[in-house]
Amino acid sequence: MKPKQMTFFGDHFGTPWPSVIALEGEFFSDVGERWFTKGRNDTASFVLEGVDGTSHISDVTKGRLDISLDLWGHPSHGVFLLYRKTGSGVYSSRGDISKMRTFVRTLHGDLRPLGLFVPFETAWLAVRDFVEHEGLLSPKIAWIDNRTFGTDTFPDPHATVGDGLREGDIIVR
Repeated sequence: MKPKQMTFFGDHFGTPWPSVIALEGEFFSDVGERWFTKGRNDTASFVLEGVDGTSHISDVTKGRLDISLDLWGHPSHGVFLLYRKTGSGVYSSRGDISKMRTFVRTLHGDLRPLGLFVPFETAWLAVRDFVEHEGLLSPKIAWIDNRTFGTDTFPDPHATVGDGLREGDIIVR
């Protein structure tokens, strides 16, 4: 039994994943036509439920293995990608890490480090590999193992200096 594919991407919802051709235009069209401008949602996800022969298991708490690729898009800063595989870790796209203390506020109000955003063209390489190769962590872009992050890498959206933000941190939108 194959893993179940689910998509939450622009105006693509449900199963199966859109074709690579349909997705490509979402990364290379004019900024106003890209996926994160549709539906007032700057996030997206591609999910595989039940990889590595676990599709018959009903839930991750019972041993099912899932993989997801989550994206946050920004018209000026590009895309932040977050890759997760049950039991194998969490990885973030690596952008300009000198900007790890500059944060982008998402439409949901979350703070994401600008140092984890990559250009749309780079993000497309990871998305294409993920879709074409059933959940592959793309070797075509740089990733950071999230276990190396400090607890303040993703501060609370309402944090102030001293409880998640440092003096000199910058928040942009």
